[in-house]
Amino acid sequence: MDVTAGAIYIVRNPLDVVLSARHHFNVDIDRMIGIMGSPNAGAPMNAFLMPEVFSTWSEHVRSWTAQPSPQLLVVRYEDLIADPLGQFGVVARFLGLAPPQERLERAVRLSSFVTLKALEETHGFREKPAHAPAFFREGKRDQWRDVLTPEQVARIVSAHRQQMARFGYVPEGY
Repeated sequence: MDVTAGAIYIVRNPLDVVLSARHHFNVDIDRMIGIMGSPNAGAPMNAFLMPEVFSTWSEHVRSWTAQPSPQLLVVRYEDLIADPLGQFGVVARFLGLAPPQERLERAVRLSSFVTLKALEETHGFREKPAHAPAFFREGKRDQWRDVLTPEQVARIVSAHRQQMARFGYVPEGY
């Protein structure tokens, strides 16, 4: 952190990440669970991006969030969905901004999932994978409850329990 002005890290429940990432990377759920648990996980260079090493979901989260810093703001994706105006306010204050309420509300409205999805449908989105119908798919939380099997949930929790517990993601009974 001593070489940057700051960072905002958005963490998301890996039980939902696996569903989003499987569509993005065009793999089945079980393969995506394995990728999220692989220390060698990453993305190769392509026409739009440089190569990137992700490591495991847990290591990625830990590497960003284990060392508290006044220069680091950690935001849960689920909190952004539940309280976008409040969370945008937190982000604005972290950035040293004090926007008027109407400007904050406008920023929330213009960056909403519905707005981004509509913009993608009209203008496209450069980071959309070629195989995917859309980059902005659904943007919901807790979809894992209707999609993942108990065995898949257990695999994810087993691989990532420590970091999941830090952020309140371990489901009851696991």
